[in-house]
Amino acid sequence: MNLSRRVAAILSAVAVLGSTGWSAASSHDQGDRSGEKSADLTAVAIASAGDPTAKDEAFAVTQLGSGHHVSGDASAGADTNCDGCTSTATTVSVIYANRTKDARVDNLATSTTTQCTDCASAAVSVQVVILRQSQTLIANNRSFAANVACEGCTSNAAAYQIVVVAPRGDRLDSRELAELRAWARTQASGPAQSTMGLRSTGKSTTQRQLEDQLRAALGPVTTVRYDADVKAG
Repeated sequence: MNLSRRVAAILSAVAVLGSTGWSAASSHDQGDRSGEKSADLTAVAIASAGDPTAKDEAFAVTQLGSGHHVSGDASAGADTNCDGCTSTATTVSVIYANRTKDARVDNLATSTTTQCTDCASAAVSVQVVILRQSQTLIANNRSFAANVACEGCTSNAAAYQIVVVAPRGDRLDSRELAELRAWARTQASGPAQSTMGLRSTGKSTTQRQLEDQLRAALGPVTTVRYDADVKAG
């Protein structure tokens, strides 16, 4: 699914489910007849009177190897529409792609507060793609945050995407994965505070943190792509 359609799908889900209070996470690794292999992961938290502090966290490690084409979609969506309520959605997707011809990876975070007072929402999606060798790459990384008809409200969205080549083929262990998840939770507690650093020239603190974690675990790695898109409504 392309990124614009995914934005529309998440916003449509918010509109339909916002009054019920719903939280879910799902992931799957699938292949099709064309030889494409894919991994999708989504976290959605929608706060309402029935669930005033909605939280959802999605996490998956997926191996995609020996396929001509691989794709990975990661997303986090948070919405709040009741007074004094909060919603937090966090996604961490780690994808290993070995010996593939090309890869397409999309990462998206959306956060909205609507028709409420003293309310907040935060969405963070972190996508880490680890390749064994350089290959054709199509990557998209986007965030969206908005406050609509509310007072004293905040919405923060942060999408972090990093693609590296790690020729040794090592993998992150359970401790290192736990550290990555803890880092993502920290970003969810206030991603908008990092906006200025992320938009400055050169490497941001966030990029250095992610690269240092990966090098410590995987040995020498080459960063093919790093992108951070942070928005505050």
